[in-house]
Formats: sequence, structure tokens, C-alpha cells
Amino acid sequence: MVYFVNQKKHNGQTDAWDNNAHTKNTYDEAMHQYHAFMSTYAYGQSETLDYVACSVETDRGEVFKTEVDDHRAPAEA
Repeated sequence: MVYFVNQKKHNGQTDAWDNNAHTKNTYDEAMHQYHAFMSTYAYGQSETLDYVACSVETDRGEVFKTEVDDHRAPAEA
């Protein structure tokens, strides 16, 4: 089985999006990548990032873990 770690982050100052996907061979490798990404960029670790998201999925479409840390201003109606 192949695991995909999908990473997304948004820079609130420059309005730039960054999207990456990593392929891992084991569940443990995928979860390590997931936790490393979230602990580095989410939870207020960066003053410039206002959106950080990460998910772990398999090549069969199973989603094991997904989390979004969203601090963007609400959209105006």
C-alpha cells in the first residue's frame, strides 16, 4: 500500500498558496511526515501562515488523518 501525505499552507501576507504531496511506503512514515508538518507550520508556529492543512490517504482512497488549522478572516457576504 502507498500512503500520500497532502500538505497545504497559505501565507496571509503575500496571499501565496503552497501545496505538496509526499509518497510514503508505510503508515508510520506517513504519520511522521504528517506530525512533522503540522508541528512546524500549524498552531501559530508561523506569524505569516494563516491556513495550514494536512491529510494522510492511501492509494485506495482511504483517509486516515486530516486536519485544518484555519485563521483566515471570515469572507464578507
